Amino acid sequence: MIIFENCDLDSACHAVVNAVWGFTGMLPWSVRNIFVQENVFETFIQKLKHKVGEIRVGQSDQKNLDISSSLDNKTLQKLVKIIERAKDEGVEVYQPNNNAIPTLFIGGNVFHNNVIVEDAIKVPIVTLTAFRTINEAAALSNNTKQGLAASVWTESTSLANEIIEKLKVGTVWINSHGLFAPDIPFSPFKSSGNAFFGGTEGFYEYVDTKNLKTETPSQVRNATSMEKAINEAKKAQNAWFKLDHFERTKILQTVAHEIQNKVWGLPDNWINNWVTLIHDCLSNHSLNIVTKKQSFNVVTMREPCGLIAIEISDDKETHNKKMIIAALIEGNSVIILNGAKDTSDFYTFVAKLLPKGVLTLVEHSQEATKIAALHKELNVYFGERNKVFGSLPLKTSSKFKVVQTDDWNCVRNKVTLVKSVWFNKGTSV
Repeated sequence: MIIFENCDLDSACHAVVNAVWGFTGMLPWSVRNIFVQENVFETFIQKLKHKVGEIRVGQSDQKNLDISSSLDNKTLQKLVKIIERAKDEGVEVYQPNNNAIPTLFIGGNVFHNNVIVEDAIKVPIVTLTAFRTINEAAALSNNTKQGLAASVWTESTSLANEIIEKLKVGTVWINSHGLFAPDIPFSPFKSSGNAFFGGTEGFYEYVDTKNLKTETPSQVRNATSMEKAINEAKKAQNAWFKLDHFERTKILQTVAHEIQNKVWGLPDNWINNWVTLIHDCLSNHSLNIVTKKQSFNVVTMREPCGLIAIEISDDKETHNKKMIIAALIEGNSVIILNGAKDTSDFYTFVAKLLPKGVLTLVEHSQEATKIAALHKELNVYFGERNKVFGSLPLKTSSKFKVVQTDDWNCVRNKVTLVKSVWFNKGTSV
């Protein structure tokens, strides 16, 4: 939860109670960290202490309660140990009563002293930390392995739009928290999950579609080129995504024009199919979607996965052109692990038409695949699981995805993440 100085502090305090301790604070989107702008930090702390002091706490079978303190013994013991350690380390701890719930950890010392470890995400604790600038707020919020959701409290539309772009989470609530609808896609980022929930994107997770035939060569090659390709592609991806959609469209239109006018020594229908698919993808590109939900406007926008590796076999007809094109137009950098030597000149030519590092060609090998499976900067690897992967980390890699379809909607879902932003539009007529 991020609280800016120009927001309604009383509303934010009221929202904290349910956001942190609702359902004993064990929901996946329960708030663990609250970042408050420095100018109003002390004011907000005093308001929150007063609010927390009024909370009615008890067991889940009692009536007229605000929050329940019913925790299993293991979770309760872990929470008590964290509280005791925080006090020993000099962290400001606020408890309005003798219960472990509710408890506030106040100030940056809680992070400097490593009071809270990674597995504490399963414990209903909340920290309050001050920040100065919007960039600092985004950096603090993104400094975690989790990327499920965040709520932003501000009265400034421009500030809200800026922080939305910077947050690496799947859902952003503006001046609210914990809103969901079955027709709004929910896409966790980072270690919070992998897939889509709700919306048409979630629907496609359950749809059986036509499979593509893909064969993978198993020859071993030097992996140095793969390591170099990943490093260059990572640098190029941010600049590529920062180009607006119109600029990326112009570049890909140039690619289509150039490959059509060059003699390749490859089947004409194979080349023509590339040109057709590029134009088809550009004309079917999905823009941001706005949905009305009671007093909220929900904007659903797509962001690139980041750095994508796509393996292609020695059979040209099985090359997933749609996957490559969609990944590029959505702002990803793409590394092609090429098993078809006769197409190397083609992919190299296309790569030169794009900004350096956006499309990179690497000879397919077992070593290159192993590098892809282990490299922390690679976000997604597309291929087909077979015996080549039996001895590789890719076999159980969370970034590995099987290529199952060439449907545009499914392909686009594979190469993007979805961020849903909830804006309160007011209740006046």
